[in-house]
Amino acid sequence: MPINLYKNPEPLPELEHHLVTPSEKYDLNFCYPDIPDRLETPGGVVLVPIIPSLHARPLFEAHLPHPSQYQYFPYGPFDTLPSFLTHLESFRSNPQNLAFAIFDQSLQLPPLPPSESHPLSHTEELERDSTRPERLAGRLSFTKADNLNRTTELGGVFIFPSFQRRHILTHSTFLILQFAFESLKLRRVQWYADAGNIPSQVAARRLGFREEGVVRWDRVQPSGKGIVGSEGDAGTFGRHVVPFSTCWDDWRDLGMKEALEKLVAREVRAR
Repeated sequence: MPINLYKNPEPLPELEHHLVTPSEKYDLNFCYPDIPDRLETPGGVVLVPIIPSLHARPLFEAHLPHPSQYQYFPYGPFDTLPSFLTHLESFRSNPQNLAFAIFDQSLQLPPLPPSESHPLSHTEELERDSTRPERLAGRLSFTKADNLNRTTELGGVFIFPSFQRRHILTHSTFLILQFAFESLKLRRVQWYADAGNIPSQVAARRLGFREEGVVRWDRVQPSGKGIVGSEGDAGTFGRHVVPFSTCWDDWRDLGMKEALEKLVAREVRAR
């Protein structure tokens, strides 16, 4: 008889993972190469890969007043910075994942004080202003990226309440899909919405994703989230999901790119 020595990996210890690791030494660990420093729509949003030393604390503080945003996720909410950093590190350690922070460029803010470390060029000052904490609007991620089959999922989407019902999600989705199909040359991007998460389903349809049915018992959920598990499996919860997708031919040939470009071209109201 063969043997099976597999053991589930131990969970990461709750520590301040990479809180002081400078950006130039932080490994994104993503299965696709050539990750850009930023993606942006003029006057709309800037997306940058999440680097804990730059983004973890403001993200944690922005999430803290809104624990209900984690209702449909298998993680969170996080009540300490080390627990949030451990979540980010667990996510990063899987090369199928890449997380982005979203910054709103429509906010009219007073100029930042000059840099204390060294003088910056005008371009550097603009980039510094574009990712200041006051502009932090949320985060979203590539998950389940499959380099062999050229697919990924758009997941982990959080738009903080004060930035909702504006341009943030539309512009961010356009940038992510443009990067996925035109730079990474992917074939399929999917969006999984919890069967109970009607706003997520509405957003996917509005953005042009195609609904593909229902996947039952997609995953085990933490206690109290989702629906009660099977008989004899007391105390466990799970979920059904509504899968959506868009593919390279939808983007290139069937009008999805043009439809999103029209939405992005709408005037963004400064505030």
